[in-house]
Amino acid sequence: MKVFLSATGVGAVCLGTLNTFGLATLTPKPMKLVGNIIGGSMVGIGMAIGGACPGTVFAQFGAGVNTAPWTVVGGLLGALTYGFADPHIADFLYQGGPAPGSPSVTLDNVFGLSFSAIAIPMGVTFIAMAYLFEYLFPSTRKPFYKALNSDQKDGSKTTLAKLSYWDPIHAGIGVGLMQLVAQWNMGRYLSTSSAYVSFSSAILAALLLLIGQKAKVTELSKHSYFGKHWITKLFPLWQVCLDFGMIAGGYIGGSQSIIRKQNRARKTPTVLQKVLAVVAGWILIFGARTTMGCTSGHGISGMAMLSVASFISVAFNFIGGMGISAIPGLKGVLSAQYDKVNY
Repeated sequence: MKVFLSATGVGAVCLGTLNTFGLATLTPKPMKLVGNIIGGSMVGIGMAIGGACPGTVFAQFGAGVNTAPWTVVGGLLGALTYGFADPHIADFLYQGGPAPGSPSVTLDNVFGLSFSAIAIPMGVTFIAMAYLFEYLFPSTRKPFYKALNSDQKDGSKTTLAKLSYWDPIHAGIGVGLMQLVAQWNMGRYLSTSSAYVSFSSAILAALLLLIGQKAKVTELSKHSYFGKHWITKLFPLWQVCLDFGMIAGGYIGGSQSIIRKQNRARKTPTVLQKVLAVVAGWILIFGARTTMGCTSGHGISGMAMLSVASFISVAFNFIGGMGISAIPGLKGVLSAQYDKVNY
């Protein structure tokens, strides 16, 4: 929660400040009311089962968390499933809200104020809430700057590269500042789940080429859903590179610290844990595409852009996650999944 609040808060302040000077490119999420409710709930359920969101699983993959590859596989299958289902369910997902193609519903439009007049105060409030939660529920991790230069077990000094973990607030601040990079680099925002569509459709295209089905690849590239996320287009390719960068960052950071060594020393996942990870990945990405965003696209970025759809989706992330976690028969299974294979 502290990471989420600080990341969203800093992102909102960054976008609000850029917008003040006419430098922000804002693309808030459109409203898909049924999709936001169903998809948001699915993302929360997938996170509760798998212990990761569509973005963090890539960092886990790089850091050596041994269920992460299975979660990614499930996510790729979920992306393919949704892509083929989208033409048949899209109209249903838009029910109860504005018609497809309508302008996005945002808080600044609802209240008749400028974007910056809401985004900056909201961002500051979110950051203050993160620090309040830290005061009320202190983290066991020191602020990263206090951990620097402390002694390692091998006698060396702790550097940024050797830090096993950052404290939640400063980790969130770092993520939020990446909105500046995304805006400068692509005029877009942080998001991860649509890259699963681009990558899974690219894998499917490669398989079709291997069996001599070139016409099917052309058909796939022009598909009403997959075509929008085709990997040769600039933004989908950028997102795929972003996700691979997360894997690389997890690997480098985990290798420099003790994280990868610790994760590699853990027991091989059981069949049940592998199945749970695949199921979690499928639910996560099918849900994320249903609601048109995950915890980064809707949460960190969408809320920072004041999208009402994003606030609804994030609310149902929590509802779905807390709901499935409260089921008595599942509690022990989920606990075993976290205790044995995740951080």
